[in-house]
Amino acid sequence: MVATSDFIGKFQVTVNEFTVSKLQLYIDRYEENYLRELLGLELYDLYIATPLDPLYVAIESPFVFQSTCDNQIYESQGMKDMLTGFIFFMYTRDLYSSQSIVGTVKQSNENSTIPTNVSALLWQPYNESILSYDAIQQYIRENLTDYPTFKGVEKDVIIPYF
Repeated sequence: MVATSDFIGKFQVTVNEFTVSKLQLYIDRYEENYLRELLGLELYDLYIATPLDPLYVAIESPFVFQSTCDNQIYESQGMKDMLTGFIFFMYTRDLYSSQSIVGTVKQSNENSTIPTNVSALLWQPYNESILSYDAIQQYIRENLTDYPTFKGVEKDVIIPYF
């Protein structure tokens, strides 16, 4: 679903011939995991087996709805945007340090200062993806007759500490 070329605009990542394979590794590692947690194993398997089914297109596409349970308005930017945000977070978070022969080291350079994870606001893309994640799960919960195998895992936003 997510490709390295999707990391543009809000989720822009500098990709070149040296970093594209690393970004693809993050996509390969996290995309399926987040979808399994979103839907639960059984519903995930059904979604993968029949992705063009209107039931799955409905939760994959962007949508807005008002809950009949709590009257809250839920908005999903779509699964692709949600996954791109999660993967962007994981990828950029890990750029702050790297492994060397002496262990984990912090990146450094002469002309600029690398901000801390909190000051870089790395948590914002994750939290925005959580909004879509929650909207999709709430939609499914309110339509359980259509999605009876749903057993998704709830996730919380990241609250940064200062």
